[in-house]
Amino acid sequence: MVKANEDIRKEIRGAGLTLWQVAHAWKNINEVSMVRRLRFELSAREKAEIRQVIKRLTKGSKNTC
Repeated sequence: MVKANEDIRKEIRGAGLTLWQVAHAWKNINEVSMVRRLRFELSAREKAEIRQVIKRLTKGSKNTC
């Protein structure tokens, strides 16, 4: 059985980020709220927003190292 939003989950893990980091940067929500949102398939717009957050956070982490 495939989890909803598996693509987003993999992208977050692949970027070396945690759910709480993405949740906070995306909508200023906590990790539990993010997990609840990911239980059901997100809209294409929401996925695009999260992908932008992932890019922004990974760029920021590269600049601080």
